[in-house]
Amino acid sequence: MTPAYLKITLTSFDLERIAQAAVLIGANLTKALDSRAIAQEVAISQHKLKAGFKLKYAMSVQQFIIKTRMVTAGYLLHTTDMPV
Repeated sequence: MTPAYLKITLTSFDLERIAQAAVLIGANLTKALDSRAIAQEVAISQHKLKAGFKLKYAMSVQQFIIKTRMVTAGYLLHTTDMPV
């Protein structure tokens, strides 16, 4: 059975918005983020945002947020004297 996110058609506009959402996440790591608010901010449906993240990044929006936070935290631990 084909996963639902593979059945959706994404336009180049949608893919731009998904990339924009990834940038938005990276710029707002200290804020509470959810897919509904992110989708609204980048003007795409929540359904397309979720499907697009699965296709483009092979993970959910929430997984992307967590991974981005962890990578950033690791970088900061190695490059600064910031306390944990």
